[in-house]
Amino acid sequence: MSKKENNVVAKNELAVLEVQNENGIMVSTEELLRQMSEAEVGQELGSDYFTLEPGETERVIFMEMTKMNKMGTDNETIDAVRLLGSDGKFKICADKVLVSTCRQLQLNDRKNVALQIICKGKIKTPRGSYKDLQINELLVK
Repeated sequence: MSKKENNVVAKNELAVLEVQNENGIMVSTEELLRQMSEAEVGQELGSDYFTLEPGETERVIFMEMTKMNKMGTDNETIDAVRLLGSDGKFKICADKVLVSTCRQLQLNDRKNVALQIICKGKIKTPRGSYKDLQINELLVK
């Protein structure tokens, strides 16, 4: 069989395979690949780590609660928040004060909440230190 004939067989095999798309509709893989080749590039889905140093202020949108790998471990995860920064990029953060605040928002069925976060400093405790964050909801007009 020539290379050309192999490509035809492979293409025909893809056409009969159906998968469920993002909207729950069954589509052929051939159609899904066609849609993919014509699609526009959307927002980047990767996340930068969100951190503030004392004296810094940042405005973000709380998107959702998530998990992230705990530093120094391969398989232990910790609670984190996914934020949308004013630069249009997703951020992820596991600062306990911010996670706790956003968990309360989620428990009240709130997402996509605009926040202003001010790092007022670091507080030392016998078990380490944490950032003193002032977190305010922004009242969007």
